[in-house]
Amino acid sequence: MDPATGEVAVEAADQVRLTFWQLGRILAAAGACFDDVAKLTFYVKTKELRPTINELWLTHFPDPSSRPARHMLVYEDFPGNILIQCEAMAIVPDDA
Repeated sequence: MDPATGEVAVEAADQVRLTFWQLGRILAAAGACFDDVAKLTFYVKTKELRPTINELWLTHFPDPSSRPARHMLVYEDFPGNILIQCEAMAIVPDDA
């Protein structure tokens, strides 16, 4: 959802950007960051989202030796104009 409008973003690139933005917010609320992510699963309406996801993937996980595991699954039955969902697993530090 676009926090400015409360609606699902229309453009695919915006939905992907907002997915990573929301993930960052959730991680921060738990006392974690992108470095703490162990695995991500992306559910996408179409595999054509891969390049857009990859662009932000490389931005948030630039070091190829420490990237989390990643899976991308095509799921065509999203409601409305939702094109992507993300499931994340992170290891939250004890001191968080």
